[in-house]
Amino acid sequence: MRRRPTGPRTTAPPRHGAAGDGRPRPGRGGLRRTQRARTRPAARHGPPVRALTSRALSALPARRAALLGAAVVAALVLLGTVPAAVAPDHPRAAGTAVPPAPDEDAVPPIETAAALGPRERARISALLDDRFSGGPGRVAVSVQDLRTGAAFGYAADAEFRVASVVKLDMVVHMLLDAQREDRFLTDREQALAERMLCHSDNDAADTAFRRNGFTSGFADATARLGLADTSPHENGAWGMSSTTAADRLRLLRAVFTDASPLDERSRAYLRSLMGAVAPEQAWGISAAAGPGTAELKNGWAPAPGGGPWNVHSTGSVERDGRRYLAAVLTDGAPDYGTGVATVEDAAGLVIEELGTALDRHP
Repeated sequence: MRRRPTGPRTTAPPRHGAAGDGRPRPGRGGLRRTQRARTRPAARHGPPVRALTSRALSALPARRAALLGAAVVAALVLLGTVPAAVAPDHPRAAGTAVPPAPDEDAVPPIETAAALGPRERARISALLDDRFSGGPGRVAVSVQDLRTGAAFGYAADAEFRVASVVKLDMVVHMLLDAQREDRFLTDREQALAERMLCHSDNDAADTAFRRNGFTSGFADATARLGLADTSPHENGAWGMSSTTAADRLRLLRAVFTDASPLDERSRAYLRSLMGAVAPEQAWGISAAAGPGTAELKNGWAPAPGGGPWNVHSTGSVERDGRRYLAAVLTDGAPDYGTGVATVEDAAGLVIEELGTALDRHP
């Protein structure tokens, strides 16, 4: 993985995938509508982040709601009624257990170690509230420490346009198809994978989306991976598909852990590409990483018609002897640079605070 550039950050997005990332646009590199038959309903649009939990909690001030949520969860834990994967009922935290995978080959649910208790979850959520409430758009985060299994989610079930992070899905789908045929990727498929993951090339993504079976193929592979909240766009605009931070973490588990339908060779191949991203695209969760430890896939796109930006970063980083999987999704940024700064701020805050909490209670 090349080290992140240390010079001043440009406010202009990288060239590939910068002007649409999943919606029709003129010229080469744009996404064209390649779906020929609608097979699923339109992607759902989630509620505002502050409406993700109960009305009672969302009506309270953030700190009071956090304390109330933590107290409720703590009481239920004492009664033995809360599964380990349940986050505290914080106004913007992920407050429900991760649903089980739909079939035996899918990635298992995210398991949360007891090392991260409800008070720590509420504390980190309150820090994120203080940092981002009142700002433009929404922020969602899902992070897991691979040493303990402890996971943290903040608005992790909120839906976002997926933008170019979906190119990781497409390469995973190609690898799943190849495994079914008892082979590895062909030279041509490997060239597509490299262009998508290292350079975020839209033409390569168009080709891969067709090769993978358009919307129906995308839906089938997504179901096999257990991504219950990731839905393809009804008209085949791959970058306009919807996803959640929790589903991005599930996909990362399929890439970085043995709990995966992918074999070891496929996982190692994906990691090698995610560790060789073009320098101008190596921002995001890498801001929270030790030198040379980030393996990632980012996404960025303005809303149709040139509106506010979706800017996302997903992947794995190492920090202070711990390896983390991390997904940060944002929308509503007035420009690309603001979105990148928000993603990096959120990733750095959560990974630092999660590590601190786990060090206190190893």
